[in-house]
This record gives sequence, C-alpha cells and structure tokens, in this order.
Amino acid sequence: MAVLTFVDVIGREVFRRPIPPKVELTELLMGLTVYLGFGLTTITRGHIRVDIVIMYLPARVRAVLDTFAHTISFLFVAVISWRLWDRMLVKMEKGDVTQLLSIQTWPVAAVMFGCSVVMAVALAILCYEALCGVATGKLPGEAGTPPTG
Repeated sequence: MAVLTFVDVIGREVFRRPIPPKVELTELLMGLTVYLGFGLTTITRGHIRVDIVIMYLPARVRAVLDTFAHTISFLFVAVISWRLWDRMLVKMEKGDVTQLLSIQTWPVAAVMFGCSVVMAVALAILCYEALCGVATGKLPGEAGTPPTG
C-alpha cells in the first residue's frame, strides 16, 4: 500500500500520470491491513494497555476489570463479525466489483470476516483466562505483585 501510494505520488507530481485505480486498491488493502492486524494483535496480547493505576490493584480486581473489558470487546467484535458475514453474502449475491478494475469485493469481505472471527475467538479465550483469574486471584503470566519503586 505504501509503495502504491509512493509510486502514485511520483507519477502524479513528476510525470503528471497518476495511477487511476490507486484509490480503490488502497481501500481494499486498507481493510485487509486493519483486519489482519486486529486478529494477530489480539492473539499476541499486543493491544496498548495503560497500567498506571491498575497495576497497583489486587490481581482479583484486575481480573474482574479484564473480564469486563474482554467481554465488552468480544460482544463488539461478534457484532462486527456478524455484519461482515452479512455484507460478504450481499456482495457475493450482487456480484459487487470495484469501478475501475472490476475486482470482486466479496473475497476481501470474507478475509475481513475470517480475521474478525479469529479476534472474537482470541477475546473469548482472554475472557475465560480473566474469569479464571477472578476465581483464583491470579492473572495468567503475572506474579501477582505490583512493581515496587
């Protein structure tokens, strides 16, 4: 996507010949980039987390907060997955294609749906682990004590 944009800018500014389908290719690639990154980031627990206050709370309280956050996130992603599934079916049924290149759009929606399902499964696992932390008073991968100093 970056190379496409770079070449388009050079073509437009230097040669006065932009790449006509750049916008539609960027739109398709942006959707794929975002959704491929969401699932991977969730699986690897790579989301940004601000722990300034939370890291000093007891492990059980942190587990309750994590359970709440993961449950809300799961529900949100489940709705997104459902809507992506619906959009994919509509695009497939109508035979939607891009304007300039006539690329079928439903495969992109299918990949986005698949990635959101992966994210939903990862969030369900994180929610389960947080619920176990509520029961045991320990969060997975943590020693259970806040840092000192």
